[in-house]
Amino acid sequence: MNIVDKIIDVTRVKLKKCLGIHISLSAIHLVDASIAGNSVKIEHYLKIPLPYVRPGGGKVSAMNVEFFLSDANWLAPLQGAIKQASFGSDKVVVTVSPQFAIFRHFLMPFIPRRFWKQSVPIESKKYVPFPFEESTYDFYPYIYDQVSIGKGRLGVFFAITNRQISDVITKGIKKIGFELMSLEVSSMSVDRIFKILGGNSNGGRAYAQIDAATAYLLLSNNGIPFLLREVDNSNIQSGERRRLDAKSSIEFVHKQVGTKIFNEIILSGEGLDSWKTALEDDSNLPVKPWNPKELLKLKDGEWAAYAAAGAAAKFMFPGQLSLDISTKVKTSVDDQKAFAYVWLAGIILAGFMLFVSLIAQFRLMGLNKNLSTVRSQTAEVPEFKGRSADEIQKVVEGMKTKSGILSALVADSDYVTPKLEAVVNAIPDNAWLSEISYSNTLQPGKIQAADNSFILKGNAKTGDAVKDQALANEYKEALKKEPAIAKIYSTGSGKIELNYTTLSKSQQNSLPEMQLPGQQAYTGETSFTISCSRKPEAAPR
Repeated sequence: MNIVDKIIDVTRVKLKKCLGIHISLSAIHLVDASIAGNSVKIEHYLKIPLPYVRPGGGKVSAMNVEFFLSDANWLAPLQGAIKQASFGSDKVVVTVSPQFAIFRHFLMPFIPRRFWKQSVPIESKKYVPFPFEESTYDFYPYIYDQVSIGKGRLGVFFAITNRQISDVITKGIKKIGFELMSLEVSSMSVDRIFKILGGNSNGGRAYAQIDAATAYLLLSNNGIPFLLREVDNSNIQSGERRRLDAKSSIEFVHKQVGTKIFNEIILSGEGLDSWKTALEDDSNLPVKPWNPKELLKLKDGEWAAYAAAGAAAKFMFPGQLSLDISTKVKTSVDDQKAFAYVWLAGIILAGFMLFVSLIAQFRLMGLNKNLSTVRSQTAEVPEFKGRSADEIQKVVEGMKTKSGILSALVADSDYVTPKLEAVVNAIPDNAWLSEISYSNTLQPGKIQAADNSFILKGNAKTGDAVKDQALANEYKEALKKEPAIAKIYSTGSGKIELNYTTLSKSQQNSLPEMQLPGQQAYTGETSFTISCSRKPEAAPR
């Protein structure tokens, strides 16, 4: 995490109280929670049944968008229920069931961090069967294993929902008087609360949660969900074999990561005795029952209730995985990051200018001291008494020299800031700078300033050598038109010159290949140097 993320990243927000809301097609679960040491205390819990009946022929790939198109399906029941109680916070984290959002975890070849933002969504399209242009998504890439520098694998947790769902939830929560802090998938929320209740220990965790209607198998590693499997549990008859396909799911993850990370299954919910036996037979792993319902003191020990509690805890225990698939909050964070980058750049530039100003101030103080010394010495010997004509002439010339140095320092107010602004304004696309060198110093013993030079070194890359050279020349001509550059280097003894070097074909072939999916092969680049210089003007004697 870079310095800007540390300054403004919302994952750094820490709340003492928060509401968690889980939304599914059948019910809304609401938890009002507060932080209690290293755990969570449930202040209020509401389960709100919903009247929605899914129309026949609905497609899972549509993520049930039609459910949110009418407030009567979810917002009106939620608003009616919250009017009956008072809550300790107006901050809300919403988590949605797999009916409205999906997640995928996958591994991909290692790539440098600077390419993650562009490459991960491209790779994700192999695993996410949903059009990205209709969606809002977020992802968390991390280094899963690294054999050596630049070699290894990246792990990626990717969550996505329909853009309409995100927009409707954002507006609906605001409409009923609450502030939406984040929108996430239920697997993240359940894994978070189970990790908190389990002492925040790391490593592989296989959770089996048995509800009356659905059985869930959640596989996670170090607080990152890898796989969620749901099985309809409502039609299992007495004595019928219960199956969660735990063995195949665990083997799938082990094959994906290339090592064994699950050594037991942690079981909670209803009918644990029969499910414990079935899971042990199916997975060949020990099954450990536990009771998160009792630890949280919840009325219902359902998946959705745990998801709501985990959502409420998101900003009480900020962890490494903190995705947000809501458009409103994500846009706000991006705006904050852009502002922080500008603010940080301004601070650095102001510090640099202050440093340069202090150096000039100290130099001026030194020259003033020397001048005062000369004047005091001259005053002690009026009319140069006791000196010959040649000696008096030398003293006068010395005073002129020192006076000229001081005049050059004061009069030649050539500031750096306008030049830097001109450099940024003039630079074209597909060109960048690698070095800026500026020189404008006084030389002791001379009546004029030394040579003034401003050198820009950079590169241009368009995929064509001729275009690269034309781009460098375009940059030079644009600099000539900038007032801050033109008034110093385009008049009198000033000049602006361009030199460039384009890599030969053999040099291009000797470069290492860097190619991302969908990109063309590396084709080389042109380095250029723009030299702005001005010879000193002789001061009047």
